[in-house]
Amino acid sequence: GGGLGGGAAMDARSSAEAVARCGAVDGPSDRSMYDRSIGCQVRTVRDLKKDEVALSIPISAMVTPDLIEASDAGQALLACCDRRGGDGGGGGASSSSGGSVNFWDAFGVTSKLEKMQASKIQQCNGTQLLVKILQERKKVETALARAAVEAEKRRADGEEGDDDAAAIGATGKLARMGALSRRAPYLAFLVHQRFADEREPLVASDSMSAHNDDLPNPPADMPETFAPYVRTLPSSVCLPICWKRNELALLAGCIPGMPALQKVACRTVQLAAELIALAEAGLLWRFPDVFVPGMITWDRWVWAAAVFESRAMMAGSLPAWLF
Repeated sequence: GGGLGGGAAMDARSSAEAVARCGAVDGPSDRSMYDRSIGCQVRTVRDLKKDEVALSIPISAMVTPDLIEASDAGQALLACCDRRGGDGGGGGASSSSGGSVNFWDAFGVTSKLEKMQASKIQQCNGTQLLVKILQERKKVETALARAAVEAEKRRADGEEGDDDAAAIGATGKLARMGALSRRAPYLAFLVHQRFADEREPLVASDSMSAHNDDLPNPPADMPETFAPYVRTLPSSVCLPICWKRNELALLAGCIPGMPALQKVACRTVQLAAELIALAEAGLLWRFPDVFVPGMITWDRWVWAAAVFESRAMMAGSLPAWLF
């Protein structure tokens, strides 16, 4: 999937491939500049001996569950969940009801949700899995386009940011408790910090107070913004979930590639289901101070998922002194 540096020909080929891949953000010139600058820093990495420390990073500089819970993006996703524990259908009660629900209890365990998706496709062959992946990509793009039209209509009618049950309307519905994975708030956070129309968007502001009367306190020493860090992340990540059709077809055409293709399929289905559920819950228009028009796209959602997957660390793998 295109190396870091390696000549103009390879840069041009990598950029051309990234354009056609799912989850590529920024323009070709920006991706090329990344490969020639920040992306080349990987060349300076050296082998570390046991117990040798290259650098120390304070916990306050990390994107932790506590930070996500206090963030505007995380609270926006919580407001899209039906915290009454119902099926999430219809307008129902205001999304600000049920505020006593623990933040992370509103979201499902990512691995369990993906395992449920895997059980639905375990009998599919390679061609069927490939078709399923492409269909899900098309399905979510169509749903987002429809939601964008609805959001524009609401803005024209002065309903943007309106958060009561009547405003959500008969066509909208809150996401069922546990239907969104615990990965989803992280993805929303990454998208917000990278693509906001502000140079340094705040992690947590007062904008979500209208949606939750009991906002959590931010972690101690939390930076006001993570935008400078998030902008250093690559604009495309070469994971199979981002691959284009002919690349995925290589997995579909051989037995060793089937497990990877099944994983791509169930992850794509789950990511698409979550973004569609969020669009139906009004994510594109209920929080104009957090998610401006055009900010949420399928490519950016997949980009955030690829960034999260390639960089997330289990808390148990971190040294005890960190806490």
